[in-house]
Amino acid sequence: MPSVGAFLDGAVDAIGSTFIRERWQREDKEEVRHVDYCMRIGPHAFYSTKVRRPPSAGPIPELIVNPTYQKIRDLTEGKSITRKKVRSSK
Repeated sequence: MPSVGAFLDGAVDAIGSTFIRERWQREDKEEVRHVDYCMRIGPHAFYSTKVRRPPSAGPIPELIVNPTYQKIRDLTEGKSITRKKVRSSK
């Protein structure tokens, strides 16, 4: 119901939409598939998303890769989150 959705949107600090992002990348003359579990939190035309945080905290990222409660909490508190790149050893 739209009235319930509007009430809940105003009552919470973070709203996100989860999805799986699939990317293909060329590595060592091969196409390698990368799968990321993401949460969309930036402005979107179709999905209801938001993060309530202090204005001085800077811009909100478009999405969070491998979202955790700690990452969402850090964003609402005005902290920045960074993604660490991990390479597999062969």
